[in-house]
Amino acid sequence: MIEKYKKTDLEPLIAEATKTQTVETWITLSMESMKQIMGAKPSRYRSYGPYWFPIKNEFIKNGDLSFGEFIDAAWLADMDYGDAKYNLAAAFAYEETQFNLGLADYSFHTLEDSEGDLVEFVSADPDMERV
Repeated sequence: MIEKYKKTDLEPLIAEATKTQTVETWITLSMESMKQIMGAKPSRYRSYGPYWFPIKNEFIKNGDLSFGEFIDAAWLADMDYGDAKYNLAAAFAYEETQFNLGLADYSFHTLEDSEGDLVEFVSADPDMERV
């Protein structure tokens, strides 16, 4: 199992993002913003690394197939929190790190599993790569 952000680590991000709006409004506005960004530059999905599939799944669950229907089921199972607010917070936290490192469009990501072993993830969503 991949070692991902703990929900307790994501709570402050969610609290900050929802200081002046409801969680539902934040989720809606965040998804709209992500859609605009990736509509203009589809390769930006790579900056979400392994958190991309939970985000894409949120779009699909909401009936939005703008980014296709391909989901890597194994990575979704590993990275999904089962709650849109945690999926978004984790994706934003990861994306911010990638962006700050100058790796916003970088396809290769190194993660740790629960035993401290390194696991490679390659952002290779065929729906997004062919756009």
